[in-house]
Amino acid sequence: MLVGGVLVATPLLAASPDPKDLIVPPEELSKARELVQKLGSETFREREEAQMNLAKMGRRARQVLAEAVLNDADPEIRLRAALLLPKASADDLKARIETFMA
Repeated sequence: MLVGGVLVATPLLAASPDPKDLIVPPEELSKARELVQKLGSETFREREEAQMNLAKMGRRARQVLAEAVLNDADPEIRLRAALLLPKASADDLKARIETFMA
């Protein structure tokens, strides 16, 4: 039980109290945009790899995923982005709460 408490508390201790640290660097946004475009690739493998890499990016891809869901003309991109967006949004909310608590 003590170990569980330590594991839960650890992210709170690691969060920076500076809200500026929540800003996603432009190079990360650019990488996410490239990956989002690959969600519409003709190759299934490339689409799957892009989706996996965007999932790994988590909150850093949230803004680009939200834009794709709303604005992209390709239905495959919109669908895959919509599947990834809830987790990315949850990760973003968690990071903002941890920053606030720090």
